[in-house]
Amino acid sequence: MRTVLIRIEGAKHPIHKLQLHEGTRVSDILQTLNVPKDYVLALASNPTRPFPQEAEAHALMADADHLIARSRSAPVETDTPITLTLSN
Repeated sequence: MRTVLIRIEGAKHPIHKLQLHEGTRVSDILQTLNVPKDYVLALASNPTRPFPQEAEAHALMADADHLIARSRSAPVETDTPITLTLSN
């Protein structure tokens, strides 16, 4: 059994702590969190690469992983600044 910490983007609720059993799918986790159907689950350290909905979570996640549940269409905030150069 593995334990993961999940933050739901935009929610005021504290971080969820879930225990994963073998056979648990990513879609099962999202259903347990009661998030809208367009939400995806990803590592907090790599939020732009969501896990496949029907994949087995136990095989994708390590014990104590920090995850984020977010809308598939929401822009992902990054700490990396973006520099634009305009020229005529």
